[in-house]
Amino acid sequence: MWDVPIYRIRAYVRNLKKSRQESGLVNPSSSRPPILHLKRSAAQILIPERMGANRELIHGSVILNDISPRGLFLFSSRNLRLGERVTLVIHHPRTFYAHGKVVLCKRLSLRENVVSTGNTFPFRAGILFEFRSIDERLSVKNYCDELAFKWLKIAQISN
Repeated sequence: MWDVPIYRIRAYVRNLKKSRQESGLVNPSSSRPPILHLKRSAAQILIPERMGANRELIHGSVILNDISPRGLFLFSSRNLRLGERVTLVIHHPRTFYAHGKVVLCKRLSLRENVVSTGNTFPFRAGILFEFRSIDERLSVKNYCDELAFKWLKIAQISN
């Protein structure tokens, strides 16, 4: 019976789980935590004209869970300079425009294509929104509320 190594491993893991439950380290009645499904959307970052340079369009990817009423994190195909003013456009699930300032941009060290749909996005950037009026602030807050209510669902694991 113990000739196959996988059977030994399964028996060992089963005994470990059983001993943890008996010792009180794991509550057997607790259910698994909900899994949050991350939805991605393509983003376009427009950098206004610099001295002697034209406008620049940079492609990126946003995980919708990373958007808040104050700002967002995104993956970018190019490095963004700190303090640089940008215009951001997200097309899915609903078109979203915002102006902001780059407050963080790091090259990822894990691998070059962490979030990829054919493109590579080696940079992770943080953008802090800049509002010109109260209406802009309210529209961003409404967008975030709509994302949380309609598009970002928490799915329970079915046992």
